Amino acid sequence: MGVKAIDPQSSKIADIDVQKVTYQNAAVVAIECKGKEPGGILQKVEVEEWLRKTGTMRAHYREHPEFREAKVTFELWTSGTIHADALDLLESEKARRTKTEINWKDGKAVLELAKAGKEKSITDALKEHFMQHPLSKVESELAAPHTQ
Repeated sequence: MGVKAIDPQSSKIADIDVQKVTYQNAAVVAIECKGKEPGGILQKVEVEEWLRKTGTMRAHYREHPEFREAKVTFELWTSGTIHADALDLLESEKARRTKTEINWKDGKAVLELAKAGKEKSITDALKEHFMQHPLSKVESELAAPHTQ
């Protein structure tokens, strides 16, 4: 957690929230975590910012002796939902990128991953603070047409 990626050419720095390394450094996944308030939505501008950071991270991995030959994947996880414009951008970038795969998970997918991994404390925290928190329902209630 909390890895600093440095592009040796430009000296740009990008934070990697979670770095997952698999079997003998054969693959590395850089995960960006975007916690959202209950009912929060990941916006397109946040996706654009993250996509810009992936270049710095990719350069870092290319120069890193342990990961030079690894399969590199970038993932964006959020506790909220993903705005349609942001989702469109993610899908077009995924189709465009051939060297380095990108993936994403919204709050429901993160919750399902925690459940599948039998991570009870994480599952409970996600439910309590994000998915089932009373404020998570406010946005949908405000958007619904009111009848009198």
